Amino acid sequence: MEGTSEERQEKLNAIELHKKYEGKIEVKPKIKLDTKEALSWAYTPGVAEVSLAIAKDKELAYKTTWKGNSVAVLSDGSRVLGLGNIGAEAGMPVMEGKAALFKEFGDINAIPLCVDAHTVEELEAVARAVASNFGGINLEDIQTRVVLELFDRLNGTLDIPVLHDDRHGTGVVALGALINALKLAGKDKSIKTVIIGAGSASIGITELLYDYGIRNLHIYDSKGEITQERVDVKNNYKKVLLKYASKEEGVAIEKAMEGADVVISASRPGAIKEEWLKKMADNAIIFTLANPQPEIPYDISRKYAELVATGRSDKPNQVNNVLVFPGIFRGMLDVRLTKVENSILIAAAEALANTIEPTKEQFIASPFNRAVPCNIARAVAMKAVDEGLVKNSAISKEEIEELLQKRVCKI
Repeated sequence: MEGTSEERQEKLNAIELHKKYEGKIEVKPKIKLDTKEALSWAYTPGVAEVSLAIAKDKELAYKTTWKGNSVAVLSDGSRVLGLGNIGAEAGMPVMEGKAALFKEFGDINAIPLCVDAHTVEELEAVARAVASNFGGINLEDIQTRVVLELFDRLNGTLDIPVLHDDRHGTGVVALGALINALKLAGKDKSIKTVIIGAGSASIGITELLYDYGIRNLHIYDSKGEITQERVDVKNNYKKVLLKYASKEEGVAIEKAMEGADVVISASRPGAIKEEWLKKMADNAIIFTLANPQPEIPYDISRKYAELVATGRSDKPNQVNNVLVFPGIFRGMLDVRLTKVENSILIAAAEALANTIEPTKEQFIASPFNRAVPCNIARAVAMKAVDEGLVKNSAISKEEIEELLQKRVCKI
C-alpha cells in the first residue's frame, strides 16, 4: 500500500468502513410487512392486480412502481476513477457510492449495474434490456472510445433519459465555475481558452463552452493541438472535437498559452509547466482537474492566478460532479425528459453559477449547499418543457414546483 503513513491509514480506514457496513446502500420497504393482510397486499395475491393493470397500460409503471424515481448506474469497470480497467466487481464500491449520492442529494433510488460487457454492442444490449425497469440511465466509468458511441446510440432512442456523467457532469460543473470566474475577472465570452486533454471530461467541457458561446478554443492532446488537419484524430473517438478545433495549423502549447485568459486541464500530473502560466493574460483563470494529483501543484497555480479550481476536496473551488448529477437527473425524471441536449446542460450550469454570489475565495458552490440540486433540477425541468423534450408535455410549472418541493427543494 503506497503513500505516507497517514495516507496508508486513511486507505485502511476506508476498507474497514466498507467491511463494517457491507457496502453503502440497501433496499428498504416503504410499507410495514407485519400482518398477513399487508403481505398479501404487497405481494401475492394482491400484487397480481397491479401487474395485470401495467400489462394493459405500461404507463402505470410510473405511478405504481419505483420506476419513475429510479436510475441505473451502468458501468463495465473499464475506466474507474484513475484506477484504469479494474473490472466489474472492483467497480462496485464506486458505483455504490454514486448510488448513495443520488439518494442523498437528489432523493433518487439508484442501482449499481456493474456488468461483464465491454463492447458498444454488448453494453447497448444491456441498457436496452434494463431500460423498462428504470426512469433513467447514468453511464459511468466506461472507456471513452466505447461510451461516446454508446451514448449516441441510446440518447433519444430510449424513452428515458441517458447521461454520461464523466462527460456531461464535468462539463456542467466546469462551465458553471467558469461563468462565475469570468464575472470576477471582468472577462467575457471572447476569452482565449486552452483545453488540455481529449478524454470524456475534456470533450464534455469543450462542447458546452462552445455552445455557450466561448469559441476561441485551443484543444490539446498528448500529440499537440487538435486541428482540422490532424488525420489521426479523424480516425478515432477524438473526431468529435474537430467541430470545435482550429481550422489553422496547430501551434505548440507553450505558444498557445501566450495571452491565454483561461486554461482548463483534465489530463494528468505534470501536464502543465510553470513557465506556461507566466505567459498567460492578466486576471488569468486556471482549472486543473486531474485527481488526486493535479496537472501542476495548486500553490504554483496560485502564484499566477487568483481564480483557481481543482478536482481536490482539500482545496478551494472543487470541480465535483456531485454538485450536478443529482439535480440534473431530478429535473429529467420529474418531467420525463426523453433526450439530453446541450441546452439542458447549459441551463444546469447557469443554475449552478447563480446559486451563490461568487468571490475569489469561493466561486463554486459547496456540495453541501442544498440549494444546488434544487436550483439545477428546476432549471433542467423548465428548460426541457420549454424545448419540448419531455414525455410529460402537459405538466405545468406549478406541478414541477410541487414535485421539486417534495423531493429536493424541501423548506
